[in-house]
Amino acid sequence: MFELIRDAIAAHQTIILHRHTNPDGDALGSQIGLKHLILANYPDKTVYMVGDGAGRYGFMEDSIMDEIPDSAYQGALAIVLDTSAKSLISDTRYTLAAQTARIDHHIFVEKIADIEATDDTFESCCGLVAQMAQECGWYYVTAVGDFFLYACEDSDAPELNTDPQVQALSLRYAKRQVFAPAGLLAYCLAHAGDRLCGAGLAELLLSGAIGRRAGQRGT
Repeated sequence: MFELIRDAIAAHQTIILHRHTNPDGDALGSQIGLKHLILANYPDKTVYMVGDGAGRYGFMEDSIMDEIPDSAYQGALAIVLDTSAKSLISDTRYTLAAQTARIDHHIFVEKIADIEATDDTFESCCGLVAQMAQECGWYYVTAVGDFFLYACEDSDAPELNTDPQVQALSLRYAKRQVFAPAGLLAYCLAHAGDRLCGAGLAELLLSGAIGRRAGQRGT
């Protein structure tokens, strides 16, 4: 489903990431996560995030948007995340880009971009970004503040209490050698939105704490 977007990312030097207005954690999480995935796998690329402010989600690492001129869109690829309709897109300049793409988990409302990757069976757009990382063969180990992404090839890693679909994808990003205890997963900000409560909050806090401890041990 993501082959065309992957090829478009590879073909463009500049990628500009959009999402919906008044963002929640899923919109910001998918935007921030995709930015770091692209930079990790295509370090020569220039990636911008645009849109209105993070508001109450301003605590999220790297949630400050870039201020770019219209000229930045010349020859660029614009990717719209977590948005079902054109009227909801924050910063309408995505139309200035040489090519556009969309990744979204909402019920389909209208065509937004040249390349569309939508699947309303996913609970979150972050889950779709994780699916894309898997299908593209992206291997990623990094940290963004207290939120960690881990790479893993161990399909037997234990599960956390979260959405099974996102959970199954995330398990592929947990590596036992990073965590001595159990190879716990943590997919960046996948549950840091309006859904952030209960098990989702515990998952984020636990993953951050264990990641820090693993780093302190030098494992």
